[in-house]
This record gives sequence, C-alpha cells and structure tokens, in this order.
Amino acid sequence: MCTQAILILSVLCFVLAWFLTRAVRSYAVQTNLLDQPNERSSHTVATPRGGGAAIVAAFFAALVVMAIGDFVSKRLLAALGGACTVVAVLGFLDDRRGLSAKLRILGHAAAATWALAWIGPLPPVTFLNFTVDFRLAASMVCAIYVVWSINMFNFMDGIDGVAGFEAISVGLGGALVWWIVQPSADWPVAVVFAASVGGFLVWNFPTARIFMGDAGSGVLGLVVAVLALWSSHSAP
Repeated sequence: MCTQAILILSVLCFVLAWFLTRAVRSYAVQTNLLDQPNERSSHTVATPRGGGAAIVAAFFAALVVMAIGDFVSKRLLAALGGACTVVAVLGFLDDRRGLSAKLRILGHAAAATWALAWIGPLPPVTFLNFTVDFRLAASMVCAIYVVWSINMFNFMDGIDGVAGFEAISVGLGGALVWWIVQPSADWPVAVVFAASVGGFLVWNFPTARIFMGDAGSGVLGLVVAVLALWSSHSAP
C-alpha cells in the first residue's frame, strides 16, 4: 500500500470518526446516555458516552477498504473483525443495560481466543543467543494479555483524553517500529487505527465532551493487543 493511499485513508478515517462522534454525542444527550461522576471519576458533571462506536465504525470501514484492495492479511482481518465485534457488542450492551463482570470477562476471553486462533502460535524467541519456545504457555499468557489490555483501556476511558492519547501513541509508535523491521507488513492497519482514534479525540480532549464507553474503549485495548501480537508473529 503506497504512502499516498495510506495518508488519504487515514485522513478519511479521522474525518469520519469526527463526524460520527458528533452524531453519537447528540444521540447520547437525547437518550440520556450519560456517564455520571462518582468518587473515582476525574470529571465532575454528567458527560455523554458511547463515542467509541465512531472509532469502531471508522476503523472497520478502513479495514473493509484495505481488504478490497488486498492491502491487509486475511488472517489479521479475521482476527480483528470477529474479536472486535464481540467486544463492541458486549460493551454496547453494558453501556445500555449493564452486564455482570463475569459475563464481560467470559466475552473478553472468547474474543481473545478467537483472535489468537487466527494469529496462530507465537514463534520461538531468540534472546542473548538463547532460543525460547513457550508453546502452550505463550498462548495462555497472550490470552491473559489481550483480556488485560481490553480492561486497562476501559479503566482509562473516564479520564479526559488519556485512552485516546495512549492508543494513538502506541499505534503510531508501533507502526514506525514495524515499518522499520518489516516495511512490507501490515503496519498501515496501525496507522488508520490511530487516525480513527484521533477523530474521536477531538471531542474527548480535556475537557471531554464525550467518553468512549465500554464499546469503544474495549475495542481499543483489543486492537492494541492484537496488533502487538500479530507484528511479533510476523517479525519476531
């Protein structure tokens, strides 16, 4: 995928996420979908939530375009598509109705299992002339890592701009390292992901006018984890 195409797609993702976040914010205000402040909150007034749906929609649109142009691995597309859908639906239901912690964790574990099944076992790692092959233990640790990342981003969502800045930093930083190591790989996925988050961040920049909600923050954590594992698999 050429640099110009990546830039154009990233700009389109940014603009689409911006417009969709604006629309979601209007919907959240009208339907009273608000994040009420509590003793752990950094905000002091009720703030609309659910804006993460805009990130998910813009990112998915970019993946579809990249898939049509055959610019992304089919396995990575399947890993992200299936797992993100599960996490987004769970998050949406939790935002609207509230779900038990046990059900959320089971859903996150299912999403992690799906993603790891498509990514495949991690290759052996060579460090200081020693080669280590973790095999089954690596898969178990990776599943825990994915679930942890989902919930870590969910925890950060209530702090103005933090989750968004974190996702953009990791996305662009990871893409740069990935491109240096393996220029022909799927690193543009991380770039369009960061651009999608950027469109939302305009509305979430302190003082936040909307939060992601569980649907968006969970997907951010999932994408960061999956891209980290996929890049390490393709270029150990």
